[in-house]
Amino acid sequence: MKKVLAVLLSAGLIASAVLFAGCSDIRINGDFSTAATQEEVTALAATVSANQDKWFGDATAEGWAYGMEITSNAKFEMNLSTSDYDSTTKSDASIDLDFAYETQTFSGKVKMNAEATQTYEGRLVSVGESFDGKAYLDENGLYFDGTIREYNELEGEDFELSGKYLYPNSISSSMGIELPTAASITSEILDALQDEHVTVYIDDSGDETKVKISYDADALMEQYLSGFGGDETEQLLLDKLNFEAMDLYFSFVPETGLLTGYGMVVKANLSEVTIGSGDEAVRVSMSISSSGWYMKGDVTVKAPSDLGSYQTPSV
Repeated sequence: MKKVLAVLLSAGLIASAVLFAGCSDIRINGDFSTAATQEEVTALAATVSANQDKWFGDATAEGWAYGMEITSNAKFEMNLSTSDYDSTTKSDASIDLDFAYETQTFSGKVKMNAEATQTYEGRLVSVGESFDGKAYLDENGLYFDGTIREYNELEGEDFELSGKYLYPNSISSSMGIELPTAASITSEILDALQDEHVTVYIDDSGDETKVKISYDADALMEQYLSGFGGDETEQLLLDKLNFEAMDLYFSFVPETGLLTGYGMVVKANLSEVTIGSGDEAVRVSMSISSSGWYMKGDVTVKAPSDLGSYQTPSV
């Protein structure tokens, strides 16, 4: 049973690893009706590599500024049960930030709730964590105005902290806040373009070049699940696994290489399926819905007016 759980959780992580990623509206729209040729994909990859130092403009120019609107929403749920065991894992998170590259600051809202419930010695117990509030980042760290909670019914622990606190920069990653660099964006796009399980669409009819990279998620899962539990189990999982979307998008100005948008959308579900039989039977279902968008924009990073009142938490 533990192997089943590990594999299925990993399958979920594969689907949502690119971005923290309910599916929101597509923010990069174009004519993606015709697949690009291999020659066009190769030329695009060369352009992406050449653009790495141009994505955010010329940082050495006087008055340089580049703003990015970061929005993401993600939901995940997994249910697993046997004759004497039940577990449910859920998470729901969202981010809405304005990020200024020239000052390396951001401000906005962050929210996350994650909970796992499982059978322990005949009773259901829950563990979880959540945060909900406003965030501001500068060279001193992350200023957070809101509530953070962690609880573990098995250990009888329930900790909640509300107020205004200053945390070291490292906490931003634990809150799911990923600030992309030119190198990381280039690497992720090139990896996608070189993946054998994708179809690439290019719309260069306007002032911006817009690209959609669609993964053949079924082929990815078939490769990943190969050899797991035998052919019958593998096919059973594949038959119940449905990907509605697994697409990466980006757009840029061809004359300057300026990045105007970048994002990914994933939506998938595994209908309830029973693996094994008798006392060894495991029933499992799973759903993933995530999207993340990094869009160039005229952002306004707003620092709290009372930064001096934020405290460093003692725990």
